[in-house]
Amino acid sequence: KLCELRPNDPAYVRLLKNAMALDSMQTDGWSEVAEKGGSFREIVKDVKEAVLLEQKDKAFKSDKDMDALIADLEEKIKKEPRNVNYYRALAKYYGQKYMFAEAIATMEKARAVSHGDPELDNLLSSLRVQEFDYAINRMREGGDAAGADARTTERNQFVFDDLQDRVKRYPNDLRLRYELGVMLYNNDYFNEAIQQFQLAQRNPKQRIRALYHLGLCSEKKDQNDMAVEQFEQANADTVSMDETKKDILYALGRTVEKTGDRAKALGYYKQIYQVDISYKDVAAKMEQLYKQQ
Repeated sequence: KLCELRPNDPAYVRLLKNAMALDSMQTDGWSEVAEKGGSFREIVKDVKEAVLLEQKDKAFKSDKDMDALIADLEEKIKKEPRNVNYYRALAKYYGQKYMFAEAIATMEKARAVSHGDPELDNLLSSLRVQEFDYAINRMREGGDAAGADARTTERNQFVFDDLQDRVKRYPNDLRLRYELGVMLYNNDYFNEAIQQFQLAQRNPKQRIRALYHLGLCSEKKDQNDMAVEQFEQANADTVSMDETKKDILYALGRTVEKTGDRAKALGYYKQIYQVDISYKDVAAKMEQLYKQQ
């Protein structure tokens, strides 16, 4: 009765399980329940669901918890083979158990059910990267540095090729445009990166970081006046002093310092210094510029 009133309370679920186990050992209680209207199966079903909910909500899941959740999702997929959410959850649990082949196969099935879903493609790509990272870590732990380095190169090439492929398939996904731009920037393809960031800034969620990276690209091309304009635009759109704002202010200070405007650079660095003295080398920058005044 308590479990009916509070079906998600793990304490009552455990008590019911223990009572049922004792009852099965001491009496023929299971048969008695069935004789009283066949409600036993309903109780077992409720207990099973409550246990699964308890396992799902745990911050740390044991192998036993994971196996139970995986088995439950596999059964649900058999009953509802077109429910993509089940595939998604199952792939996640497989990944957490380092069963990457099973996770990837599950996502391939999900893609067959729901064609052209960018979120499924993102999850599939993420699982493949996790598989690479897991293998690389195992190699390093085993002392195979050369193998780990080779696999890292393979991983980076996969990420680059996969991201380009997804941008081609989903050209209007501006988040992917931003991610590709960052990758191109990190590999010194500044003109190609600029093209991606110019598109990405149309998305409000990516706009500030896209502007910031546009400034970085211009700075790398020694177009400091353009870089300052882009950094200032990004700075104007950023209200709170978060990590992005600090990055922008630091880039502004660095760029105007290159042009010889030390007083203006000091003003940008000072804004960071006043809230986070430990940010990069801003404290040393402040001391150096104060000495030059």
